Amino acid sequence: MPKESGYNAITQPIPASEIIRDLTSYLTTKQQPSEICFAGTGDPLLELDTVLAVRESLPATIPIRAHTNGLFEDPEFVAASLANAAFSGLSINLNSANPSVYEKIMFGSHIPPFHNPHDKVLSFAAKAIQRSLNVTFTAVSHPDVDLHAVEELAIQFGAGFKQRSYLI
Repeated sequence: MPKESGYNAITQPIPASEIIRDLTSYLTTKQQPSEICFAGTGDPLLELDTVLAVRESLPATIPIRAHTNGLFEDPEFVAASLANAAFSGLSINLNSANPSVYEKIMFGSHIPPFHNPHDKVLSFAAKAIQRSLNVTFTAVSHPDVDLHAVEELAIQFGAGFKQRSYLI
């Protein structure tokens, strides 16, 4: 969403109808964006029905991407849904090639929501790539992260790689 949309600090899910209304208004008054990305604090794909409804309302000519942590109960369903909705790509927070460092960065002292969450993210990435989604692994420039190892893992998967700043 553009900064002027006011959705830069939400605490509740936004109904699809509001997002569609605001995007439609934006698209009628501005030039077509090069891409629309669903991202933010929290994982936008946890509101998959909303994301898919918004995608369906947009012109097929606008590339749509989502930024996700890739942790889902049913990663095959999410990957298939995004591919069927003609998403152009995904940025997946891998954050480390090392599973224990990944858990430290993603969950701190909290218990991860899934057993072997690092493997679960890689499984989701593989399913997305199999469905021809353009996947980019992202990792933070944290002192414990071997960014080269994450980039090598991205290459092995056939994914892109992007380094992000680590903000405390």
